[in-house]
Amino acid sequence: MDIIVNILLWLHFLFLAMGLGGGIGLAFVGPRLISASADRIDEMWTFERFFGRIGTAGLVGQLITGPLMLWLKFGGPAGLSWWFSAKMALVALAVIGVGLHQWAGGRFHRGDKSAVPLMFIAGRLAGASMVLAMLCAVFTFN
Repeated sequence: MDIIVNILLWLHFLFLAMGLGGGIGLAFVGPRLISASADRIDEMWTFERFFGRIGTAGLVGQLITGPLMLWLKFGGPAGLSWWFSAKMALVALAVIGVGLHQWAGGRFHRGDKSAVPLMFIAGRLAGASMVLAMLCAVFTFN
């Protein structure tokens, strides 16, 4: 069983890197997408979709591997400190942030320029929530 949990932990870290890496890529591409000239807009959208998919895949992967590890290693959340509840609240905020960012990004892609501030706020919410969730994970599981 230990080997399965170790592989899940490795995957969990890999998915974490994907989520954060995709978010960093989006933070780099987003401002350039908004100010892109007509001849570069398609290229910027390609990068936005690429980084968005990487980030979303990372988050989904974590949402799968996290609960699996929790049940296989600890038998569930019972007995964990309040740090775990804080971590899960931050994970929920990250999911909301990613969802809002994707929704606003779709609006922007269809020509709604008013979606840009929501894209930036949602992206920052997701990123900050993920980083703080990692801090809570350290206090939960160490």
